[in-house]
Amino acid sequence: MSDRATILLVDDAPIFLEIECLFLARTARILTATSGVEAMELARREHPALMLVDAIMPGMDGLDVCRAVRDDTTLENTRVLIVSSSDAAEDRAAAIRAGADDVLRKPVSRVELIQAVTRFIKYAQVRGLPRVPFRGRVRVDDGHTDWTGQARNLSRGGIFVEGAKEINPQSEVTLEFDLPDARQGIRPTAEVVWVEREQGEPQGMGLRFVGLDGVSSRLIDTWVHERTCLPSARGTM
Repeated sequence: MSDRATILLVDDAPIFLEIECLFLARTARILTATSGVEAMELARREHPALMLVDAIMPGMDGLDVCRAVRDDTTLENTRVLIVSSSDAAEDRAAAIRAGADDVLRKPVSRVELIQAVTRFIKYAQVRGLPRVPFRGRVRVDDGHTDWTGQARNLSRGGIFVEGAKEINPQSEVTLEFDLPDARQGIRPTAEVVWVEREQGEPQGMGLRFVGLDGVSSRLIDTWVHERTCLPSARGTM
């Protein structure tokens, strides 16, 4: 871990700043801000590797901060994690569309926080979330057509779907699929990140979840975590 890595924690509630500081004290150099305006002033001066920002703050909220970071070319290397107390899929989608690199559920556990932060500042390239092989039918609705593909692997961050349907990268689709033994289906929206082709023909696509409710997120996280240590589980998404 680089000693020069700086993390900027942003929350208008001092108790959450204290907890996050305690959790991350040995991880990197820690700065704190209690408002969006103060956060942007610090960010432009200190150029942190990572900002951990509360979604709901008076005045300039977490999504406003995220947009401001994305609009500032001097902060193009700064990653932003939004911390939200909402389980609503539309709130997570709003954070992702604002430019958040990930969304964490508040209150964040020590292990979850350290793992999330480590993904973004420990390595030269950002590592994806743990993924495992997953075979299942996935219904895909691109707003024009509705078709069924076959999942290849899954993480809390996204899914790979095999199929012959051509969808352009950055397009947003609605998915429906089931986890084995789960009591409810998973119904997220997702962005097409990349398309796999063979001899010019589309073979499948990598999708990043955009609108994913908190219950579904935890179901996927638990399902993946239980299988991550299996011999067949390899790689990240």
